[in-house]
This record gives sequence, structure tokens and C-alpha cells, in this order.
Amino acid sequence: MQASSSGNYIAKEALKNSFVQQSHELREVAVAQTRTIERIAVQTIDVTVDTQILPVGACASIHPQPEKAIGFTEQAPTPNCQQFEHCLFCQHYAVHADDEDVRKLLSLKSLLSYVKQKATDLIKWESQFGVVLHRIDEVLNDLSDTYENLRDRIFSIQEEVESGDLDAYWLNHFELLVDLGWIS
Repeated sequence: MQASSSGNYIAKEALKNSFVQQSHELREVAVAQTRTIERIAVQTIDVTVDTQILPVGACASIHPQPEKAIGFTEQAPTPNCQQFEHCLFCQHYAVHADDEDVRKLLSLKSLLSYVKQKATDLIKWESQFGVVLHRIDEVLNDLSDTYENLRDRIFSIQEEVESGDLDAYWLNHFELLVDLGWIS
């Protein structure tokens, strides 16, 4: 019986590792289809300027005219001021180098990971949301590389978000998904 249990455990772990590898490969393909260059710059704001505050950061345009940032292809999500996760792909998207915007991004990332658990078509999910997760990571890495004092904070905020301390906007979305039975 002991050998059978450990055999089942090994088989489950191998299946899990295979699934994780496949998911990673699907994301790489989806991301590659959305860009013409490997790294797309992020506009960062470290001083108080007049911007429109968004649930994913800020819009640096006074009169928003959504337009894809240079480097994104037609397959990238089309910027749309009504779908805030798509703002990440807009030429006017900017992020404040502060805890608030880091929490917003990490909250969206957390919410998307819950939604992925209900995905029935991983290829479609990766092309719609995997590319958003990649862009979030790209923005956070850019902040971490540019602002050394923010590196440790990003890690701390990630732990807080994983403990349930989400940004209010994304927490409302999370609670709605719970109420609808999408996540438990």
C-alpha cells in the first residue's frame, strides 16, 4: 500500500509539473504573438503630476485617446478606457512608483490567477489574460529595476495581497466573483 501511495504521489506531481510547463509554454507563445520587441517600456511617474487615476495605475493623457503602445502587435489587447486591464497596453499608460499602484497591479494579478482556475480553454485564457499577467510582471520589474527602494516593498505588498489585502477596486471584483460562485 505504501508503494502505491508514493507511486500515486509521483504520478500526480509529474502531471502537475507537465501542466505547469504546458501553461508556461502557452503563455510564451501568446506573449510572443502580441509584441514586436521583447521589452516594452513603461512610463513611470515619481512626482505629483496631473493624471487620470486608474485601477491599474494612471492615464497620462488629459483627453484619453486609447492607442497601442509601440511594440505591441494587432494580437495584443486593444486599449479601451472601459476595460482597465487593457490600459496596460496603451501608449498613455503610466504607473506611479508607489505602494498604491503596486497594490493595484498585484491585486489584478491575484484576481486573474483565481479566474484562471475556472478557465476551460487555456489557449484562449492565455491569449486574453496571460498576456495581461505578463505585462503586469513587466511593469513591476521595470519599477523594481528603476526604483531600488521599491524592490522590498513590492515583495511585501505581494505578501499582503496574497493574505487578502487587495486594492479596493479589485477587491470589489473579487467579492462579486465569489458571490457569483466563480471563485470560492
